[in-house]
Amino acid sequence: MSRCLIATGSVSSRFAPDLLPQSVWQQAAAMGERRRESFLGGRALLARLMRDHFGCAQLPDIQPSATGKPAFYDPTLPHFSLSHSHQQLLVAVCPSGEVGCDIERLRPRASMPELAREVFSNLENQWLLEQGEQLAEAFWQLWTLREACLKQQGGSVWQMASVTIDPLRHQFSAPVVVGQLVSWMTAEAAIALALPTTVKQVDAFTADQSGQLAPSSPAWLPFSRAD
Repeated sequence: MSRCLIATGSVSSRFAPDLLPQSVWQQAAAMGERRRESFLGGRALLARLMRDHFGCAQLPDIQPSATGKPAFYDPTLPHFSLSHSHQQLLVAVCPSGEVGCDIERLRPRASMPELAREVFSNLENQWLLEQGEQLAEAFWQLWTLREACLKQQGGSVWQMASVTIDPLRHQFSAPVVVGQLVSWMTAEAAIALALPTTVKQVDAFTADQSGQLAPSSPAWLPFSRAD
């Protein structure tokens, strides 16, 4: 059975320093503090997943693909995607094809109504108006589904309007080749994955403060292609 693996964590987790090669530490040294924390945390979480499930002692070398999306230099290693929001981290690893992931901390945003009108479809905006006190959760669910879809193909936030979500039928349309989307709403964050159609199982793990991974059981909401 084809599967995808994900791990969530925090920048405050104390991952083993030897998970990352010296080149990654050198790259991070030139960054500002906040950027450095999320950069090192995300790569350490990815390295932990690769060590536990793919036998890699350290994070393998990473290079940008033709679309600019990060990829392992060794083409025999799985595809992956990284995301962070404030202190929260998310990584996804998929041996069978390209994967996109996104995490957003649930929070109000002053420009949320204007941004929704600019990016979301009329159907989505109408649905948002009906969510009442759950407006922020609904907004970030739609947002993360789009981000995951675009990140799977190396797209950018400027292409957000090219993706449409039907939150009632749990369907989506996109100009890029995305097989399926899944959403997971936690008490603190919205999480979304864009997966190949061959993936039938998502194994999830959460990193504790010492950087150890433990299994978790997300309640995934699937979205299928409308076209």
